[in-house]
Amino acid sequence: MNRNQLFVTLACIALLVGLYLGGTRHLPPDQQNAGAMPGANRDGAAPVQAPTPTIDMPQLVQTLKNKVPADSKERINALEEQLKNADKTQQAKLYNQLANEWDKARYVEIVAYFSQKVAQTDSTKENWQKAADKIAIASAISNDSTLRGYLLSSMVSAYEHVQAFEPQNLETQVKLATAYIEGAGPDPSQVMKGVMMLREVVHKDTTNVNANLVLGRMAVVSNQLDKAIPRLQYVIQLDPSNIDAYYYLGEAYAKKGDKDNAIKTLKKCKSLTKSTTFAREIDDIINNL
Repeated sequence: MNRNQLFVTLACIALLVGLYLGGTRHLPPDQQNAGAMPGANRDGAAPVQAPTPTIDMPQLVQTLKNKVPADSKERINALEEQLKNADKTQQAKLYNQLANEWDKARYVEIVAYFSQKVAQTDSTKENWQKAADKIAIASAISNDSTLRGYLLSSMVSAYEHVQAFEPQNLETQVKLATAYIEGAGPDPSQVMKGVMMLREVVHKDTTNVNANLVLGRMAVVSNQLDKAIPRLQYVIQLDPSNIDAYYYLGEAYAKKGDKDNAIKTLKKCKSLTKSTTFAREIDDIINNL
């Protein structure tokens, strides 16, 4: 998880989240936003629609192909040539082979693109799940804002397809809700949609770790610290080794000015991580408290 990108994204919508959660969290889950259509604004007006980021992926593929090793480029060219006369079944297999070739070259964004092409060609739950997860990874590490916007939009679409196959799967709902929030851009209705989905999950399963974690994380960003802290403590109670929960709980304590608990919690987080980079990031945070 790229925490810096995540916090930038969520910070842009923190005010909205604060107002939205602050105005509804005291209500019983089955009464929240009763009768409202998902994504509708409170004044009844049509929600602002975020434009889908546009990027010429086929052109990007051709550009990046010149940067891969010669033998990889040769295999990619051969697969692309076969695609020209392939039927639908053959296309899905060829797209999958292309995804594998780009995976060897470590271009995760292109792997995500071809994984989505596989799912679009052969629309099964397994293919859409694989595509959605690949896109999620690519969007988390992409440093190009336009490409990341495109990937986030693609991630929403992919998880919507997965949910269509299994509408009652709570973990899929959490992933889709998170995709709505992270890919919201200038569209606040997407944030609301994501929040409502997360709250529905928690209403059905109060012990759902991932849903509680995302809600706790959002509460930290929107400075609802008195709500963030007990929720994140609850996540740790459910999953004592949850690194992210300790990290965001430490952030919450730091924002509240509780330096002792912030340091204690962040040190616990550091003891659990295997990433030296993340450990150094935690040290920096502690040193700056």
